Amino acid sequence: MFSCRFKQLGKVNKISELFQNHFQFLVDTLSHEGVLQFVLKAKMNTPNFSADRLKRTPFKELCSLLTEDQDYLPCLRAFFETNCNLMLNLYSIIKWHESGMFE
Repeated sequence: MFSCRFKQLGKVNKISELFQNHFQFLVDTLSHEGVLQFVLKAKMNTPNFSADRLKRTPFKELCSLLTEDQDYLPCLRAFFETNCNLMLNLYSIIKWHESGMFE
């Protein structure tokens, strides 16, 4: 994915690994925050509601809290939209590096 400049420096694997780690962190963070917003909205009027506790809830458990179609389907759509945009940006970065325009 990265150009010959990084290859010359012998840093391609390190750069690729860092990029992948940052990308994965972004996917995880945006996915969790997106689902959290829908759960907070859906559970706001529930007894024993705690926004702070929900913020620390793992992603899989957050998803299981969306049980109604009116909550679940819009959340799923927003989730896919966010992740498709991230993938499009990743694709654009890869194509930009392959084109050599940055040299």
